[in-house]
Amino acid sequence: MWHKLSALFLLLLVSACGSDSTSIDTPPSSEQPKDSPQVIIPVVFHILYREGFPETNPSDSKIQSQITVLNEMFRGKNSDITDVPEIFVPLIADMQIEFTLAKVDPDGNASTGITRTNSMPVPGETVAYEYVYYTNSGGKDAWPSDQYLNVWVNDMRDFFGGPLPFAGRAAFPGEEPSRDGILLATTALGTEPPLDDRLLLGRTLAHEIGHWFGLYHLGGIEGGCEDDDGISDTPLSAHSYEMVFNPEHPSSSCGSVDMFMNVMALTHDSFLLMFSEGQKEAVWTVLAENGERHSLLQGYQQQSRNLGN
Repeated sequence: MWHKLSALFLLLLVSACGSDSTSIDTPPSSEQPKDSPQVIIPVVFHILYREGFPETNPSDSKIQSQITVLNEMFRGKNSDITDVPEIFVPLIADMQIEFTLAKVDPDGNASTGITRTNSMPVPGETVAYEYVYYTNSGGKDAWPSDQYLNVWVNDMRDFFGGPLPFAGRAAFPGEEPSRDGILLATTALGTEPPLDDRLLLGRTLAHEIGHWFGLYHLGGIEGGCEDDDGISDTPLSAHSYEMVFNPEHPSSSCGSVDMFMNVMALTHDSFLLMFSEGQKEAVWTVLAENGERHSLLQGYQQQSRNLGN
């Protein structure tokens, strides 16, 4: 998530409670109860590790810490949400989406929501990482993307410990099902070490899930004041803040105050604080009837009915 040009390039390579009576075809409104999610999405983490390099094989607790972060960020319950500037506080959204490790695999067997594959990448093939999506190439085949969020976790540093080419990338809605999910660097996973110094809070995955739901960076695809993310309440921004270690509010790049503390900005983890109400509306359009991710909402609602909730 470090810069827009690489994100666009990588996008081309890859291609973001049950008791409630809400219709499965209607996005939740701000008047509906905030104390329970409207959908809980099962996640499977495909861990692609290298034998003899234990740091590439994260623990279950590190993975669980990532789930905790996701639920905090998508419900607006992160402890530093109070750092959002006053001007943007009215726009903070509870996305009413939560995540859980998948409890059942595609064959109906009990699951931890974690697969582990000893996978040695081919030296030099460190750009596309296409192999991670396919078992016969040394990776792991996706679980059905209409039922699960697939997250492939891979140590993407080169054999000399070089810097990450990117921390994460996501398939946007409607892309190839076999690669429909998110590729995440091991050092961007969760809140337990090892972690990249800029990615200590596990918020890279929240950002990438935003893309998986169809959200763009605040500066759109190309960047600049003429390019927009399509969300009405996120101000135009020509500055990515990607290389700014400590951005300060108020900062402006298009004649209005920049929302660089939005999860879909490109700042370091400690500055990614909030989703906006406009982003919530856009995400729930993708989850609603005729949306590309509607099957996940349908599955959750059906399961809730079957359990009598």
